[in-house]
Amino acid sequence: MKGDKVPDNKVCGRRCDASGRKEEIKRLIDVNRMVLVMDKLFFDIETPNCRNDRLCQIGFILDRDGEVAREEVYLVDPETHFDDRIVAIHGITPDMVCGKANFCEIWNEIGPLFENFLVIGHNIYSFDLSVVGKCIDYYGMKPIQVCYADTLLKAKSTLRGTRCGLESLSEYFGLDDFGHHDALEDARRTREIYYKLGEISPWTRFDEKSRVVG
Repeated sequence: MKGDKVPDNKVCGRRCDASGRKEEIKRLIDVNRMVLVMDKLFFDIETPNCRNDRLCQIGFILDRDGEVAREEVYLVDPETHFDDRIVAIHGITPDMVCGKANFCEIWNEIGPLFENFLVIGHNIYSFDLSVVGKCIDYYGMKPIQVCYADTLLKAKSTLRGTRCGLESLSEYFGLDDFGHHDALEDARRTREIYYKLGEISPWTRFDEKSRVVG
């Protein structure tokens, strides 16, 4: 009846349900925040030809709690031919990689980073990780499980109708010019765009994917 007092046990039940929902929401928020503070590895590669099954440069940035902890870039002997059209894009020539370590030698040093950090790149799923996987296959190395996030996919879902290449996003966010198609420069720009996108649409655990590489 109107005006009747609701039994205490029903009120308590609703309060308990509400309290439980609040705790679950808080838990999800805490988990999602972990994506923002966990160690990240931003990386990019350049390839010697259109086959995209070897690489001639790899650059990465290790980000700890939002601060740059380490930057590295390697010229890599791809042990295959270079296409003039691709050389014209990134400027890396056969002479520049002559005598440099091959992928196998470099991967033995940096491979563990890809297994232990959140790996972030621009078009990382379709391109960068695919090329790395083919290199792992070629040299008969052990496949690895990679947890990754793709700034290209995030940009497409967040900035609908906007061109989402690195240069276009740099212009959109008002960022300075950069040395596009240098692996370390691209990794740096990817890192900047990662944080810019996060200001518009916070990164969460749902932006993370996992795949076997190799």
